[in-house]
Amino acid sequence: MLVSPRLQRWVVRAHTRAFEHVLAEHPNPRHIVIIGGGLFPRTALVFRRLLPHARLTIIDANRANLEQARALLQDSAIQFVHARFFADVEVDCDLLVLPLAFDGDRRCVYARPATPLVVVHDWIWNKRGTSRLVSPLLLKRLNLVRR
Repeated sequence: MLVSPRLQRWVVRAHTRAFEHVLAEHPNPRHIVIIGGGLFPRTALVFRRLLPHARLTIIDANRANLEQARALLQDSAIQFVHARFFADVEVDCDLLVLPLAFDGDRRCVYARPATPLVVVHDWIWNKRGTSRLVSPLLLKRLNLVRR
């Protein structure tokens, strides 16, 4: 987890700008599923700012990370699910978000998105679909792929 509040704010701002760009043509997803968002739930924090009325579900295989996110977010409207996500399983949501640390078949996600919209955190050199750098310092970008 990021312990520095200053660093946390910077990371959330950088991700907010990137999400605003990749979702500009899709401004109102109603249900967003975030995979692996437990350790430091930056994506949930971003969507609470950008889309405060969207329903958020965080799925994480690590129960301790999930509980840490629950304590940090303190939002009873967010659903927390302790489970492992598999890339070849369809998900009932408008937008699915996969972390850079996704432990699964990323090629499958790009080839056959499990939802109408999928945002994949990826390395800076892996540009796919509608894409935006999060930060050169993080070597990270967001890629939006559509079904």
